[in-house]
Amino acid sequence: MSNSTFTTEAGTINDESGSGYFDIGNMRIQWGMLTTYISTVTLPAAYGDANYTVNVTGENGRFGAADTHTTAGFRIIVTNSAGNTTPTPARWMSVGIIA
Repeated sequence: MSNSTFTTEAGTINDESGSGYFDIGNMRIQWGMLTTYISTVTLPAAYGDANYTVNVTGENGRFGAADTHTTAGFRIIVTNSAGNTTPTPARWMSVGIIA
């Protein structure tokens, strides 16, 4: 059910999962993947402010962190257990308010 809108008791749901996000009421959830150790992510859809949460999961025991939040994106850095940057696939997910 990609790219559709419908209403539930939780509010209006805007399903744009084919584009990497969906909205439930005024909450937006977005996700993506990267393959470099430092990357600037441009969000599929902007948030209402820069106070959103980002979770980064690196593969093969790598750690990820996001910083430099703007309404339209953020930067991800992926490191190994020694703190060295290493190109590796990582997945990210963010949750925030639309307006």
